[in-house]
Formats: sequence, structure tokens, C-alpha cells
Amino acid sequence: MGFLHLTQVSLSGTSTSAFPHLLETNAAPGASDASIIRSEINLAEKDILLIGNELLELHSVEKSLKQRHAELQQYVDAYRPVISAVRRLPPEILLLIFRLCRPSQDSQGWKYPWSLSMVCRKWRSVALSAPHMWSTIFIKPKNASSSRVVSYTRALIQRSAMAPLIVRFTIRNIHFTCLRMLLSVSQRWRKATIVFSGEDTYCRSFCSLRGRLPVLRELVLIGGSTDEDDIFRDYADVFWNAPSLESLSIVNLPLPVFRLPWHQLRRLDIQYSDQDSEDEEDFNLYLQDVLRNLPLLVELKISILATFFDEYTEPITLPCLARLEAACDTRFFHLITLPSLQTLISAPSSVEDNSGVYRASPINSLLSRSRCSLTYLKIHSTDVLAEDAMTIFQEAPALAHLEVDRFFIVTRQLFNALTLRPTQINLLPKLSTVNIWAEEIAGAEAVDAALEFCESRRMSDLQVKLASAFFDWDTRLFDAPSRAYRIQRLIDAGLEINVR
Repeated sequence: MGFLHLTQVSLSGTSTSAFPHLLETNAAPGASDASIIRSEINLAEKDILLIGNELLELHSVEKSLKQRHAELQQYVDAYRPVISAVRRLPPEILLLIFRLCRPSQDSQGWKYPWSLSMVCRKWRSVALSAPHMWSTIFIKPKNASSSRVVSYTRALIQRSAMAPLIVRFTIRNIHFTCLRMLLSVSQRWRKATIVFSGEDTYCRSFCSLRGRLPVLRELVLIGGSTDEDDIFRDYADVFWNAPSLESLSIVNLPLPVFRLPWHQLRRLDIQYSDQDSEDEEDFNLYLQDVLRNLPLLVELKISILATFFDEYTEPITLPCLARLEAACDTRFFHLITLPSLQTLISAPSSVEDNSGVYRASPINSLLSRSRCSLTYLKIHSTDVLAEDAMTIFQEAPALAHLEVDRFFIVTRQLFNALTLRPTQINLLPKLSTVNIWAEEIAGAEAVDAALEFCESRRMSDLQVKLASAFFDWDTRLFDAPSRAYRIQRLIDAGLEINVR
């Protein structure tokens, strides 16, 4: 494309024109001036034509360049992935990445292999070569009777080869062919979640499980609306011979329904909310029998409503139990002695005395009797008096994490007891984290006492200093300039303090 070669003329509308004065009047130019102006107009019109033609050529070139630009960009976008490092990853590295893509929840674990295997041929080949990716079989109740689920189950069983399986299904809805296929590979079950809410005919198929659970480590049994006692009577021992079983969860199933290897369990979760008052005594007695057969138990979670324990029963010792999470009648604490207890989470059911305030004496009794080294304590949804709380603190000198959640009555007396002072015996010398969610604050003085507690714990010479404090209180209580200044000093001293 060449440059424009325009006629060099002095146009009348420019500063170099000889006739600008004619534009400001209606006077007619002279004959000679008119001839010159006419000549300049003719030359300008020729240049306009030349410029127009050149613009057309420029538009054509621009269109061509844009098209070429798009083609090159499309080529780059298409071929850049070809030289990407992900294409050069060896299959074993790709498998490690696939493992990281696995959801943490078992109920979502069945989805990810199908998604990854549809990315490309190589990924599909790698996924199909990894049996562990296909080892989660989760059959949802809403589509469990579909014939497609039969094909889905068969594909997972085949692709998982001999890998240990994680299975979950509901008896009521499952396709009978699916149930038979799952039971036929029970020797590969590593974790099984079974919802018993169905027909006696289906449940009777479980007789085939006897002696065929060699690698089962975790078992979750969930009850439904049927009369489980009658349904399971003939095969209550199907889970008895499971030599690797160490974790058991029972949800809304009466404990006597199955004969289980309690003696080998390390983790136990019992949740029961459908108990009739007439069954309470039998349930309590059976629970005590179960507790006497848990010598290896490390973690216990128990959530039972409308159950009242006899506090005069001889306590049962669980020698290895390190973590207890209890949401039940707190007289349950009278039943047990836990010399290895390190973590206690207590969320009692509605047990109150005449004053409407929960008494913490069962926890005090447990800690005093156990003589354990409690390091983590969470009291949840409980009205606890400050004097009861201080009694608990006296029984837990090794406590490092304290959390009280909802309905906890915060008083100045409580924080004064925890504030380090040179002239008194200090409670909880190893305390490093405090989280307090309080519905009721006993005055602004409690806030000042809380800040004094934080200052004494953070700015002291203790080997273990307070590292984190969280108070879910009305922020207006902290608006005073003096309190804001004290909070800033604590932050500058390294304390992670949050007020909401």
C-alpha cells in the first residue's frame, strides 16, 4: 500500500488560503478570484476521491489482518495445551492428582471418577486403571429401584477390581439385583452404611454376610420405621465375625438388635431419639453391658434423648477412652471412669434442677473420679453457674482449650478466678485458647474482668501464654475508648482476640 499523492493547494478554508475574508461576508469574489477558487475546489474534489479509494483499500487490509489475527489466535489456543506439562505427567502422578480430587464426604465420592474419566482418552485410561477410584458405591434412595442403578452398580464392582469398597444403601428402596451384587462382594467392604427401613424379604438376604466381612473397618447402622426387633431376630449375629471392625455408629436402632463385636471397637457413636419411656430401663441396662465390653475404645459419641441413668450404679472404667462427646442426661457421667480422657464435649439434654439452671456436678464427679489430664473442654447449650464452672476448672489443671457455647452465664467472678494473680493459686496455668459464646453477660464489669483475664494471661511470664480469645458478645460493651485501647494493646502483644 503506497502513500497518498495529493495535490498541494491552498484551500480557502485554511489559514493559508488567500480568501478567508470571503467566508465572513456575502460579497461576490472577483472574476480572477472566482477562477482560482473554482480551480482549488476541482483539485480538492480529486483528492477526496483519492482518499476515499485509499480508505476502501485500508478497510480491506484491516479486514484481512483481523481475519489473520483470529486464525493465529485460534491456532495458539488450540495447540498451546498440546505442549502443556499436564500432558507429560506420568500416569502415577496423574493418579495422585486424582486422589486429591476425591471429595471428603463419602456421599459425594461416587461422582468424581465419572467426571474425570470423561475429560479425554488418556484420563479415562488412567482412571480405569485405578480400582480405588471406583470403590465408592452410593445408591440414593430416590433412584435405587431404577434399572440404570443395576448397570451402575455392576460397573463400579467390575472397575473397582479387588479394591476395598465403601458402600451405602437403603434396604427399602434398593433394587434386589443391586442388593445381591453388593452382598456378593461383602468380603471387600471396608466401610458400610446401611439404612434398615424395608421389607423382611430383603433383610433376610443379610444372612449371607456371616463370616464374610474380613476387611470391614467402619460400620454405620441406621434404623427406620419398621419393627427391627422382629425383622433381625434370625440373623442378629451377621456382623459378629468382623475381625477388622474398629468403628461403629448406631443411629435410631435399639442396641440389642444386633450382636456386635464390642470388645474390639476403638470408636463408637450411639444416637437414639425414638426411645419410649417403657424401654428406658432395658436400654440403660444394655448400654451398661456394652460399656463393660469396650476395653479398647478411644472415642465415644453418645446422643440419647429421654434417658435417665441411675447415678448410684457402680462406675464402669474405660481405660483407653481419650475423647468423649455426650449429649444426654448428664447423670451418664456417673456411670463411667475415664483415666485417659483428654477431650470432653458436653451438650446435655434438658436436665435442670428446680432453679432452672443446669448443675455441673456430674462432670465434676467424672473428672474427680477419673484423675485424667483433660486438655480440651467444650460445654455446649448449657446454663452453667460460675461456681460450678470453677469447680470443673479445679479438676482440670492441664486444660489448654476452653469453649463454652450458648446460654453460659458470664460473670466477673468467673474471669476473676481465671485471672493470674501473684498472691493466689492460679487455675488452668496451661490455658492457651478461650472461646466464649454467651447469651447473657452479667454486666459491663464482666467485660472488664475478661480483658483483665486476657492481659494477665498474655503479658505474664507463664511458659504457656494465652494465644487466642473469642467473645461472642454485644460489641457495644467494647465501644468505650479505654476498652478499645486495652484490646489494641492485647493485639500488639500477639494475642489473637476477636469480638463479635
